[in-house]
Amino acid sequence: MDSPTEEEIIINWKSLNAKREKALESYRNNSVGFVFQEFNLLDNYTVGSNVALALQLQSAKATRQEVDDVLRRVELVDGDGKTLYDRKISQLSGGQKQSVAIARALIKDPTVILADEPTGALDSQTGEQLYKLFKKLSEEKLIIIVTHDEESAQKFGDRIIKLHDGKIVGDTSEGRNDMAATQRARVPVLDKGRGLPYIRSLQLAIGSLCYKKFRLALSIILSVITFVLFGICLGVSQINTVNVELNTLFGVGQRTVLLQSNTLDRRFSEQTISQIHDYCGDMVFAVGGGYIEFSEYTGTLSDLNEYYQLASQPLSMLAQIDTNSNYDNILVPDARFSDKDKCRLPEAENEIAITDLRADLFIKYGYKEIDGSIVKINGPDQLIGKELGGFTIVGVYTADNTNAFLKKYEDKDSLSDREKEIFNSLRQTIVSFGFVCGEYFQNGQTMALCIGLSGDAYTDGGFLNRLSDGPDKLSVMTQFSSLLSTVEFFTQFMLVPFGVAAAVFAVFSTLLLTNFLTISIDSKKREIGILRALGATKGNIVSICLSESGLIAFIDFILTLIFVAIFGAVFNMMCGLSVFIISFIQVLSIFLLCFGIASVATILPLIRMLKLQPVEIISRQ
Repeated sequence: MDSPTEEEIIINWKSLNAKREKALESYRNNSVGFVFQEFNLLDNYTVGSNVALALQLQSAKATRQEVDDVLRRVELVDGDGKTLYDRKISQLSGGQKQSVAIARALIKDPTVILADEPTGALDSQTGEQLYKLFKKLSEEKLIIIVTHDEESAQKFGDRIIKLHDGKIVGDTSEGRNDMAATQRARVPVLDKGRGLPYIRSLQLAIGSLCYKKFRLALSIILSVITFVLFGICLGVSQINTVNVELNTLFGVGQRTVLLQSNTLDRRFSEQTISQIHDYCGDMVFAVGGGYIEFSEYTGTLSDLNEYYQLASQPLSMLAQIDTNSNYDNILVPDARFSDKDKCRLPEAENEIAITDLRADLFIKYGYKEIDGSIVKINGPDQLIGKELGGFTIVGVYTADNTNAFLKKYEDKDSLSDREKEIFNSLRQTIVSFGFVCGEYFQNGQTMALCIGLSGDAYTDGGFLNRLSDGPDKLSVMTQFSSLLSTVEFFTQFMLVPFGVAAAVFAVFSTLLLTNFLTISIDSKKREIGILRALGATKGNIVSICLSESGLIAFIDFILTLIFVAIFGAVFNMMCGLSVFIISFIQVLSIFLLCFGIASVATILPLIRMLKLQPVEIISRQ
């Protein structure tokens, strides 16, 4: 357990100097058993666990029967003859504790047992009982005892070597020539295996977490705050608003989007038009942006009845169609027509085709004639020929959309301000198009294009992103575009503050976690010293300490994912879209950060501890 200041230690004619770390560990583990003056038992564990530990360090499984047998050999039994296997160390007397230490040394069947002042902490009567036990055990094992008790040495010792100031001053075997005994002692040292099972390392790590509970809780809280901020920043930085819109759009069964030019003249170049037609085919409509202004609805839900009865209700946008193209790709006659021959696309400037969404509103709230009378509408057939904003309705089309997404807002009797905003935004955009013939627009009034997409968000998103980077700098608009204001605000103005806060917390929490783990490792130095003395390798000690920090990191990781998911759910609810999604990269990054910081915070103080010899670690407790 220590390094000689001079000369060398020779066991079975082989040198075991301090530089041969593995050889020393193997010798301590397999060939020698230690009995200390201060017992050096693990107080948090039972008698059986302390004894079994020595066998487990040899990568062997310690059965209950094996442990009970060795406990009986050292007379650790109660009045009923049962062993003290389940007894806590704190419930034992001094003599019993020393007997546990002897049992721990015996169970691994060592060649020799070294006892350092084994009776120093015991009364004289208990000390004599212990010497009698050693005497009995010496019939099978070589027992070497270091003591100042010369009387007991004379009484029980077979050979007494006296030392004074590091020199031998007497040896009762001096002059004897017992070569036969010497030859018998030349038994090869067998390596029975080295390595503490991971489950045992984990048990020791869990026990260590009970130390400084408040400091542990504080470290975890600050670490979780750090990792949550990091996870939020990473998640928000990965948001692609175009893909978000498309995924949401496709999720409610729609494929049509509006393209607007952001150049000064708001025109589309021939190159852009060509690209769009190559990608979309005939699924393209021209839109007269802002030709008819929309009177924004700001009333309560109970006022919708009157609002939607107005026959002269203005339209949000008009889409130009070319009757020479194949528009069935986008526009399909409403399935509720009893006579679908009544449904057609507009062929004159005063004609209009509406979407099934707008037809639903008339069916639900009725149609208000010019004279103020209310006409009940039972289906799209009854809307043909009705007036709407100065146009005659000639068709009702399912414009590649589903109303299911809107029903959750429409059927409520009361809505929050945010829900009203969502509801109105959805009602006022592309789903409210009125489709008119191409001749309606004069030259130069076409300000936007309504296009039909394939439905593959990845492919479509790439196409739209290329258009946004093109010469016309096109922007995409859907009925969900107005809901992305929260996202854009957060990504533009909040991402940097969140990142700075995460960096500050990262430094602080890393220092706190390092401090906690340093104190924790320091508090375990007695255990570490005992384990090293019993033959545990440095790898075993690293495994125990990393298991402790790994448990903390795992708690941090799980809590971080929970809180990031909660933030994502709240953020998505505020936006009305599935914007914030926890990706694999996000999870992996959080995992690496949690376990990386915990590992670094453990290894740094552990390196200093492992540089010490086992005897130095024990003496510093």
